[in-house]
Amino acid sequence: WVNSGGAGNNADHRIYRDTGLTVSNTSWVCDFEFYWSGSGVESGLPIGFYSGTGTPLTANQDMIGCQFGNGGDLNIVYKDGSGSMSGTSAESVSASTTYYCRLTRTSATEATLKIYTDSARTSQHGSTITQSSLPSSVQGLDYIQHSSTNNGGTGSGQSTWKVTNVKFYNDSAQLDGCK
Repeated sequence: WVNSGGAGNNADHRIYRDTGLTVSNTSWVCDFEFYWSGSGVESGLPIGFYSGTGTPLTANQDMIGCQFGNGGDLNIVYKDGSGSMSGTSAESVSASTTYYCRLTRTSATEATLKIYTDSARTSQHGSTITQSSLPSSVQGLDYIQHSSTNNGGTGSGQSTWKVTNVKFYNDSAQLDGCK
């Protein structure tokens, strides 16, 4: 789908797209593959669902997504309107390894991120990351976005991370029969 191309976080490096759906405010699943090169670490938002198309950290919009941290880890982040982005504890991931991730909105107030080492999503890497204090007012997440954090001073020459094979299941927190 897209990769960061080592663009850094010093400017607005992102793409977004309207999903064409009315995304459920209580239950959905997004499967995706994540990979990073490890030639320098730069934070960003590899994938997220937003209520608008503004920059992730500064726009007045809701969002739930996956953040890649400077330490080489993944976690869940959310934003409720004009407030600041809030996140969960993170799970470390290794460079030069493809991970098979599942971001799920399990209810109006909870989201989970599971990271797997196999494409069948049967061998989980680490623990399930859970955001159990998600405000139920985080709604209308009809746009998908891939973005830098746009809050640093680093230009080019950073790690390349990419998201591929995105699959989205609306109005479902379970994939029974969908695999």
